[in-house]
Amino acid sequence: MYQLMTGLNIHFDRARTFIFKHKPSMKTVEEHKEILTAIRKKNKNKAKECIERHLHQYILDKEQFEKEYSYYFNKSED
Repeated sequence: MYQLMTGLNIHFDRARTFIFKHKPSMKTVEEHKEILTAIRKKNKNKAKECIERHLHQYILDKEQFEKEYSYYFNKSED
């Protein structure tokens, strides 16, 4: 399992790089502060809500990602 996750890290890093290029960084900082505040207050529901909102709003635009990072993908001829 560890080897699998280690191998996937490069892909997560690529996605994270793409996302940060297209999103204001201060928004990310504010979201992280909100998550930490909920955790410090031991408010599980609020923390879960903040984390889910934070993670789900950054679904990659697959077409844009493939265009910008085409060298990451092997295109096979059909």
